[in-house]
Amino acid sequence: MNRHGTPRLVAYGTLTVLGLFAAIVTGRAELAALAAPFALIFAAGLVLAETPAPTATLRLDAERVVEGDAVIVDVTVTTDVPVGRLEVLVPSSGDVVAEEPDAGALAWSGTSRALAAGVTGRLRTGHWGLVRVGPVWVRADAPLGLVRWEGALGGVASVRVLPGTATLRTMLRPSEPRAVAGSHLARVRGDGLEFAEVRPYAPGDRLRAVNWAVSARRDALWVNQRHPDRSADLVVLVDTFSDDREGTAPALVRAVRAAWLLATAHLAGHDRVGVVTFGGYPAWLTPGGGERALLALCDRLLATRAAWTEAQRSVRFLPAHVIPSGALVVGLTPLHDMRMVVALADLRRRGLDVAAVEIDVLDEVAVTVIDRGLGPSVLRLWQLELERRRTALAAVGIPVVPWPADEDAALALDTLARVRRRPVAGIR
Repeated sequence: MNRHGTPRLVAYGTLTVLGLFAAIVTGRAELAALAAPFALIFAAGLVLAETPAPTATLRLDAERVVEGDAVIVDVTVTTDVPVGRLEVLVPSSGDVVAEEPDAGALAWSGTSRALAAGVTGRLRTGHWGLVRVGPVWVRADAPLGLVRWEGALGGVASVRVLPGTATLRTMLRPSEPRAVAGSHLARVRGDGLEFAEVRPYAPGDRLRAVNWAVSARRDALWVNQRHPDRSADLVVLVDTFSDDREGTAPALVRAVRAAWLLATAHLAGHDRVGVVTFGGYPAWLTPGGGERALLALCDRLLATRAAWTEAQRSVRFLPAHVIPSGALVVGLTPLHDMRMVVALADLRRRGLDVAAVEIDVLDEVAVTVIDRGLGPSVLRLWQLELERRRTALAAVGIPVVPWPADEDAALALDTLARVRRRPVAGIR
């Protein structure tokens, strides 16, 4: 810890020197006697200032929370020598604030005995991300308050802030589900719960499949046919291209929130879910299911960052197992980068089932246009360019659903589920 004097040390030292100097110049001993108490406190403060070796422990009550939840921070500080007063500050990164007091960090002050017993505080989390809390910054005063030590102690604790919870009313239905039991209705007939049609009885049909009401009316045996419940592969393609060299990407926060909503809903429906962050720093997670896949998706999405790059980016560079055959691919993008549009079109030409959600950030673009002194015609030309890209995706059979800025992610994804039930144009 760094040692330095307090303003009290400077004041007592100055009064001592001035009193002794005045006594020598004037030859009056009264001035020296007047400065003696200050000199005594000055000397005692330096003698009693024994360098402490404090230790700090920082604990959080949770490793993963949802946006808006509170995290309880428990701090314990102990010292090996007596100190006059301790001040403790716990800084944090990310969009988190302390509830009491309303500040960006937690702070306490008190005696060493009180802090050794432990103090607690609450941090309110903001938007999703990896929040780092700590290390503990400690300031210790000497018994007379003339000397002070301060420094950072302990390690850093991390908490993963997940996107806010929401519920999808309808999951995205793949065109060709996997031959594994799940929550999606297959087009073929087989064992399942959803009724498909009736047909005449054939040798080998089970007795439980006979529709006795229809058989009685038609004077022959008829059996029910049903749609089997199958699972699917879902790959979420997140656009991480930055809009400028400073790394600005206003659509990324909303894209990750929608990706998490899709992943949690489909994993709960026994689907396999993967994610590809396609942009400045390409990364991927192969489709998987269960609790393990959910935790891996959480870590992958929380590590997502946008970056500016002029390098070539193509889905041809991805390993084949990242996007398996028959998977449903959902692109979350503002369509600002043409490389993302080309990637979606390439996946569709491979024969994959592809859909896109266009994240509307036109308000942020308009602010940028005004700040740079450009006219409204530039904004209109950009809107026409976005319309051209939507048309290009629709021409190869990719439905594009807009996601307005004032709309919840669940509403946009429900709209996508409804649009995908309609026939779309084939590959040209």
